[in-house]
Amino acid sequence: MSSTIGRYFEEFQSVVQHIPEASIESTVGTLFDAYLRQAQVFIAGNGGSAAAASHLACDLQKTAGFGSAKGFRVLSLGDNLASLTAWANDEGYHSVFAEQMSSFANEGDVLLVISCSGNSPNVVEAVRRANELGLTSIGWIGFGGGAVRDLTSQQVHVPSYDYGIVEGAHGVLAHLVTSWLQKLIKRADQQPQDRFASSDSLEVSERLTRVRGSSPNTEASSTGSEASSTGSESINPMTSRSKGNGNSEPRAGVPQ
Repeated sequence: MSSTIGRYFEEFQSVVQHIPEASIESTVGTLFDAYLRQAQVFIAGNGGSAAAASHLACDLQKTAGFGSAKGFRVLSLGDNLASLTAWANDEGYHSVFAEQMSSFANEGDVLLVISCSGNSPNVVEAVRRANELGLTSIGWIGFGGGAVRDLTSQQVHVPSYDYGIVEGAHGVLAHLVTSWLQKLIKRADQQPQDRFASSDSLEVSERLTRVRGSSPNTEASSTGSEASSTGSESINPMTSRSKGNGNSEPRAGVPQ
């Protein structure tokens, strides 16, 4: 394996190791509760995160909710091109998610936003609107977390300033969450009284262990503290290189 490939995988594993497991459990618990209540789940993001939002919405509908008694009510706010461009053209791009969501949202629904920087104006506006309407807001974020970290009620933070690493971790999270929810929904359909059991939290540890390439004993705690040393050189995920410019700062342009 070349040094470039090995270094990238090593960096990715180091970053994933620092994602607090309790935050992932909170996302799963909130989404599962939304399924049980038949609440609407909205997902939004820009650029690569828009693709991730669309992918996650598809997986929750088609995979997690397939064959279920109720179906999973999930909507990606970036998928309706006509609505997206109409709001952007007439009211400004900052409004494209918030205004679409407002047409469908009810108190108790859920908004999940995916953003590397946490500072995209349309994502921030969507979270603010969600909070005003009484929705539970979840942020899947990277970098320093941005405004989304402060505005959302729940966060899953990927501690890296590399776009590729953050987006890759969000993709892993999407598949982990989908697989976990599929199991919970199937069981709930068979045993309607069964909700989110504490024993289910073991699954996130098992799945993250495979991604991290480490033993459970070296994983980060749910408070996000650093994992114990494995004897190899440690990579600080918050000072890792950013894609395209070779330093610790995110690339210039509109934040994603």
